[in-house]
Amino acid sequence: MRTLYWDSGRPEDRFDNPNCRWGDPSYILEPGDPGYVPWPPGPQPKPPTKHKQYQPAFVPAKVEGSNTMSTFQFVILPNPRNTQRPFRARPDLGEAVPQDDYLNAVAADAGVARPDVEKVIRSLFKVMVGYLRTTRTIGPVLDLFRAFPSISGSFATNSPVDSELKAGIGFTIAPTPEAQAAMTTDLSVEKVDEHGTIKPVIDSIQLSPGGQMSVYSTTAAFQISGDHFRGSGQGQPWPKVYLLDSNMGNPAQLSVFACSQTELLVQPVPTGTTGTRFLKIVAGWDETLFTVSEELTAAT
Repeated sequence: MRTLYWDSGRPEDRFDNPNCRWGDPSYILEPGDPGYVPWPPGPQPKPPTKHKQYQPAFVPAKVEGSNTMSTFQFVILPNPRNTQRPFRARPDLGEAVPQDDYLNAVAADAGVARPDVEKVIRSLFKVMVGYLRTTRTIGPVLDLFRAFPSISGSFATNSPVDSELKAGIGFTIAPTPEAQAAMTTDLSVEKVDEHGTIKPVIDSIQLSPGGQMSVYSTTAAFQISGDHFRGSGQGQPWPKVYLLDSNMGNPAQLSVFACSQTELLVQPVPTGTTGTRFLKIVAGWDETLFTVSEELTAAT
């Protein structure tokens, strides 16, 4: 042991050291002295990181006449501008499920009447949109999904007009990890095709706001769903979108408000537009690659 002094300047001479005995005289226990406690304590090992294993929130229903519940079919495509991971996959979509088939299957699975299913689904969305309109998030609901309000777009000024803002307002419904686990648990996958060249793909065109399909408007933007609208990663070029006349000529470029690999938000058509029209989407990475929509008619 040794004598303690207030002004020794030694880092171990402190009140929280259990080896220090303060009094008259004051002293500190040193290694080998009876009662000495190793100090300061050595670094404690960090507990191992526990990776949460999500359990499915439900068992997927067995749907007759469909193989997608047991086998997920996909195609392989090139991944432009990504030399490290030059391939990507997309689902090989089958025929859309008719509304009646879906609602009847839900009623059968829940053991309730079809009208009750419709009533609950309508109320679910009415209440959901009511909350989302106040920019509040929802969920997780029953460990199944969350819902988020969203807004997108670019503007010429920092005080955009309401119509520009509303064209980019929407919401997203996202599955929880538990629901996502139900999508992949005991799921087999099958590659059914491979394509060597990719170009923008249009799955659907609807108005935003409004939701009408395959029509155009001078007041509502186009919300286009599909694939390959841009490359993966940051800084990828956006596509160019043109409005074509009934003969697929006289292209007039439209502004793209927002762009992801699978979604586009495009400005409304100019005032005075009439008749049958088409949209042409030209790939940002190669202007020789493009796709043309099915015919569009004026919204009523």
